[in-house]
Amino acid sequence: MPAVVERRELDLPNLDNPRVDHWVERFTGSLRPDLEIRLERMGRYEEMISRKLAERDMPQDLVYLAMMESGFSPTAFSSASASGLWQFMPATGKHYGLDINRAVDERNDPELATDAALDYLDRLHDRFGSWYLAAAAYNCGQGRLARIMRQHTGRVKGTDADFYAIARYLPGETREYVPRIIAAARIGHDREGFGFDDVKPQPAPVYQLVEVAPATPLAEIARAHGTTVATIRDLNPQLKIDRVRNDERARVRVPAGTRT
Repeated sequence: MPAVVERRELDLPNLDNPRVDHWVERFTGSLRPDLEIRLERMGRYEEMISRKLAERDMPQDLVYLAMMESGFSPTAFSSASASGLWQFMPATGKHYGLDINRAVDERNDPELATDAALDYLDRLHDRFGSWYLAAAAYNCGQGRLARIMRQHTGRVKGTDADFYAIARYLPGETREYVPRIIAAARIGHDREGFGFDDVKPQPAPVYQLVEVAPATPLAEIARAHGTTVATIRDLNPQLKIDRVRNDERARVRVPAGTRT
């Protein structure tokens, strides 16, 4: 699989705005340690997300939306019950095909959640006509954004510039959401220029998929593949209990090169 190629130019519209400048200043100042952690974790998932974005001909810089949502923690959980790399709410996750039950929460599966998030973002882009507006709708809800767009522009579809035109009417978090994504992307594309060139990205996991019987204990899977339960959990953050689901066979990630 080809490595992600570093690009200097953003492929999301790089509109100038004081709020983007503000967040660049914050990310290179008081929030530098937080951004360094996010950039480190980004290495673990960027190649996978990049490949899926390319398959759909979607902007590569949507990876920074995941960065702002979860900091690339697949088990991130918010006070509003959003979870995973892309911070799906339970109802939205289920709507986009993610299984959530006692044994698994597929919002925490990096690959399945990315597929679902890109489906959702693509649909939002079709509805609102702009990646800025699609990102805003992802954050505050498409119903709310549609009402604000109708009230203040007379239409639902718009341009990226419309995001800033309606920003004052958006919830505070959403108002800063797109500027934070663009600021992070600007820094990510010029890490040396912003002084982040010494950040060492975490390596992407190397694994293979195996199929196991219903209710197989994680300890049994680990023994069979010469690894530990902690490694199985790390590769499969969607698993919630000490065994796989008991209602169907399961596909589980194990370290590459182990016996099958």
